[in-house]
Amino acid sequence: MLYLARRRGLLLFFGLVAWVSISVSTDGGDMTRVEAIVVVDAAASENVLADLSRKVVIKHRLPPRIAVVAVDSSDLESIAHMDGVVAVCTAPIPGPVADILDPTERLFVEAWASGQTPKVSRPGDGLPWDAPGFQPPDMPDGVPRRN
Repeated sequence: MLYLARRRGLLLFFGLVAWVSISVSTDGGDMTRVEAIVVVDAAASENVLADLSRKVVIKHRLPPRIAVVAVDSSDLESIAHMDGVVAVCTAPIPGPVADILDPTERLFVEAWASGQTPKVSRPGDGLPWDAPGFQPPDMPDGVPRRN
């Protein structure tokens, strides 16, 4: 988890980057890319998000003040220093960030964070429901099973 927040002109830093994906740049070098949530000040959100979009890839937005960005991990701190940025964090979302979100923003951020966790592999994943060695799903009550 990475959490950068600006409080009265001070930059606070907590935690470590938890979810990282590796992207290969076009020149053959490796860059560490992360997805992060950026929370901006609602009063200046259009200008801040416009400035942000010139520096990083905005993958998703929840207007007026939430953006999911894909960025080189070394750029996270510079994003947090931008005027109008309230917080920058990676999954899982820390309590102080969740506390400043309204219910819709919190739902958006929690949904994004849940997608950052690796999917658990289960026996039979990706197989058809009637694959050898597996039972088909139970039918709802009152619906006869076809053979």
